[in-house]
Amino acid sequence: RDPYWIMFSLEMMQPQIYAKLVSMHIFDTFGVTLRFKDMFSRGKDCILSDDNYEILQQCNDFMEILDKRLIFFEGTPQLFEDKINEVMPRFGHFEGESFIPNNPSQIVGLFIDHLSLIPGKKEAIDAISRATVTIRNVTGIVSPILIAQFNRDNSNMERLKGGLQEPTKNDFKDSGGPYEDSSVCLALFSPHSHKLSTYRKYNVK
Repeated sequence: RDPYWIMFSLEMMQPQIYAKLVSMHIFDTFGVTLRFKDMFSRGKDCILSDDNYEILQQCNDFMEILDKRLIFFEGTPQLFEDKINEVMPRFGHFEGESFIPNNPSQIVGLFIDHLSLIPGKKEAIDAISRATVTIRNVTGIVSPILIAQFNRDNSNMERLKGGLQEPTKNDFKDSGGPYEDSSVCLALFSPHSHKLSTYRKYNVK
C-alpha cells in the first residue's frame, strides 16, 4: 500500500517527534526502553550511555524510512490547504474536481496534533475539520487523523461520584465539529489519572 504520513505538529518539533518514534522502534526491536530525553542527554541524570549510543547507530535505516515517508510541517496550520495542495502531486493529479491517485490502494495518513493549539479555536478547528473531510472524500487515499484533548468536565465531582468518568462526545475540548466529521472516533481513558483502583473489574493499581 506504500504508506506515507503527512504531519502538522503544533506542539512538538520534528526532532522530538523523531526521537519518540525511534524510542518505540528501539523498544519493539531491542526490548530496550530509551526515552527521548536520554537520547538528547537532556535533564538531570539523562546521559546517553555507550551501549545505547550503539543501539541508536543501528536505527539509521529506520530514520531513513522516516525521512522518506513522513512529511512534516511545524507550527500553526494557517496555510493548511496550501500545504496539502503542494504535497498531493506526489500521490496523483487532479482532473477537474476529481483526484486521480497514482496508486489507488495507497494510504496517506494526515495527522494534526493537536487541535486545541489552533488559533481561533472553534471556528478555525471546524474549518480545518471540514477541509480534511473534503480531502478524504476527494482523494480517496488520504485518511485524516485529528488529535484532540478533552475538557475538564469528565473530572467534575458529580461524574466522579456517579462513576461516569469515561469520555463522551461532549467532552472534546473547544469544538465537537471533528467528532461529528469523523468516520471513527477513538478515546484514550486513563484510570490512573482519575485515581481509580479498579476499572471494569480490572485491578489498575
